[in-house]
Amino acid sequence: MALALIHRSGATPPRRPPARFTWRVQESKITRVLASDTAPRTFAELCEEVHPRTITRGLHSGELTRLVPDQYCLSLHADSWIMRSRAAVEWAGPHAALTGLAALAVCGYSPEPIDLIQVAVPKWRHRSGPPWIRVRSLTMPFPLTIWTPRTASTKPDLALVLGYGQVPQRRRASFVHGAVRAGLVSPTTMDDLARTLTRIPAKRDLLERLRLIKAGAESYLEERGMTTVFTGSEFEAMVYQHRVRVRGESFRVDAFHMPTLTAFELDGDGTHDGTEYRTRDLRRDALLSTAGIATVRFSRRSVFENPQWCREVALETIEARARSQWAA
Repeated sequence: MALALIHRSGATPPRRPPARFTWRVQESKITRVLASDTAPRTFAELCEEVHPRTITRGLHSGELTRLVPDQYCLSLHADSWIMRSRAAVEWAGPHAALTGLAALAVCGYSPEPIDLIQVAVPKWRHRSGPPWIRVRSLTMPFPLTIWTPRTASTKPDLALVLGYGQVPQRRRASFVHGAVRAGLVSPTTMDDLARTLTRIPAKRDLLERLRLIKAGAESYLEERGMTTVFTGSEFEAMVYQHRVRVRGESFRVDAFHMPTLTAFELDGDGTHDGTEYRTRDLRRDALLSTAGIATVRFSRRSVFENPQWCREVALETIEARARSQWAA
């Protein structure tokens, strides 16, 4: 009655403020249960939280993914290398361990994307799995580290040897040198493992790279210097990564010809550019000259594009230095 009177009198009824529309994502129960999981669950573990029909509906709707038999996770995380790694080791059974690039990532070293999960198992436990899992049967015992209470991984040396072939060829050098510089792996241990194991992808390439690293190479540039510039019997006296002490300061030389006291430096792009670096190099060369050491520098471009010229300059420098020593 009051509302009718207001209308008849011509008064305007009070207006309600416009409703605000808010959008909310309706989370299902299975999403709430698995939202914070970083490891897959078995069917029995899921049944402790939700009804089996809920699991079935989640699989049919695409909300839930079965990674491998009896290993489930939210589809949101189904491509995660962490989720896949734990599922693969659980699926592979007792005595299985994560290896390859994923095992290196567990140690904090992951310069490469992890698209393939490698699992090491004793020879008698080999089995076939989905395309994203590669099972490596090993006849030799392999030492393990514990990643999680339910997941073990191999030591970094074995992981790198088995994962080396997964890395694109153009990035293999930086991949190995980075792990060595980080103190994660030992070139000698990796060399022993690579020679012992069979059917290792890119085994010959890895063994050659390890030979150069053990000889003193610390980068791909230095590998190229060893194999294209300082090669042949004329350079047998060359010592790599040699340290000299001059006026109380210690300097490391990329390649040092001991009989003639000649230092050869391979200057990579970005590491010797700019006024500060140039000044540092000039000071270093001047100090070495006080000890009778002559320094010859080759740029990265020269080593890669004109190694024969670099080799000729190095040989002529050594010969000239030798003649001057004999004349003295």
